[in-house]
Amino acid sequence: MRAQIAGQVFLYIITLVVVAVILVFGYRSIRDFRDRTDEVGALQFRQQLESSIKTVSGQYGTLKVKEFSLTSEYQELCFVNNYAFDTTADLNAQFAGYPLILDSLSNYQPTSNTFLILKDGSVAESYTLGSVSLAAGNFQCFPFVRGTVTLRLEGKGDHVVISESET
Repeated sequence: MRAQIAGQVFLYIITLVVVAVILVFGYRSIRDFRDRTDEVGALQFRQQLESSIKTVSGQYGTLKVKEFSLTSEYQELCFVNNYAFDTTADLNAQFAGYPLILDSLSNYQPTSNTFLILKDGSVAESYTLGSVSLAAGNFQCFPFVRGTVTLRLEGKGDHVVISESET
């Protein structure tokens, strides 16, 4: 009788260990899958944005309003003018609240012209996407609204002018 009780206790312990291992493995798998999905979404966002900028910039006079989607963890999409950067402007005033982007300028020349800003204000990614000028000057941010940002792209033949959409 005692051996049977000891056997049942052992069986319960083994069952708990197996269930715990399955739960931990399942949780990690789901978390990894979610992280990979976010990475793929960010890569698709970058490719769509880059493709749109390259396509529109080469077509003088072309005007397109494009929507780009990304996960809701991002707050803003910011651009730095790398086509005709105004070195006489007060950069501290223009980049107020964005010290990391200001620090990325090398001798008044942007090393990157596109920045994804997280909700906590940190820069998640930065890269260069063709020649960009901005209707608002050297620097402009566009907010994500429910995971979507809408941009107005105007082709100038050798660069694109990015501004806020009218909609």
